[in-house]
Amino acid sequence: MLRNIMVLLFSLYLPLGIVAQSQGMEIGLKIGASFPAGDFAAGGSAGGGGTRGGFAEPGFTMGGEISFPVMKNSNLYWMNVISYHNHQTNYSTIFPPYLYNVTSGSWHILTPLTGLKYRMRFARDFAAYGFAQGGYMYGISPELQLSSAQGTGTQETAEGGSFAYSVGMGVFISDLVDLTFRYVHGDPTYEVTTSTSGEPTVTSFQQNTTMIQLVGGLTF
Repeated sequence: MLRNIMVLLFSLYLPLGIVAQSQGMEIGLKIGASFPAGDFAAGGSAGGGGTRGGFAEPGFTMGGEISFPVMKNSNLYWMNVISYHNHQTNYSTIFPPYLYNVTSGSWHILTPLTGLKYRMRFARDFAAYGFAQGGYMYGISPELQLSSAQGTGTQETAEGGSFAYSVGMGVFISDLVDLTFRYVHGDPTYEVTTSTSGEPTVTSFQQNTTMIQLVGGLTF
């Protein structure tokens, strides 16, 4: 899985060595809030196959961006972004609190994406843009621990991946401050191992993963 991610990252940034120009290239760093949506945030059954609720809570995102005009003095940019997203979870809502003690970890998600951005300048110090990207979503599912008077159970972390895409818009102020609203989606498939009273079982499921994000940072 890690090798596949490295190959993808190389493919995203290879164009920099082919068509990047010293004038017009931009490098940005961003951080912001990430809000789970749809099945990623919703509750549901903690077992069984198919898509299920991710029980994700609002979290954060951070990452870097490299973009450059596809042609000299063009408003159309080729944009490469790699972002890390973190969402804590709360699975306690599906277990009676007077019978079970539930603890759970966080979703860890990495999205290397590439695509196009179109920028329109409305004033000397203000520009707006929209973008669309495609790439990969690599996720690590949260560990889930359940204990009661009858015994304990554990769902281990697992790795999953899928195609991902992102669309959004933003504003660029004074050629430095960059504020972005974006929608990120993927459907990684995980195979988790669940142990109850010492008996392990493997369950495969697809996790619909949708995040709506507000991020800001500096672009040089």
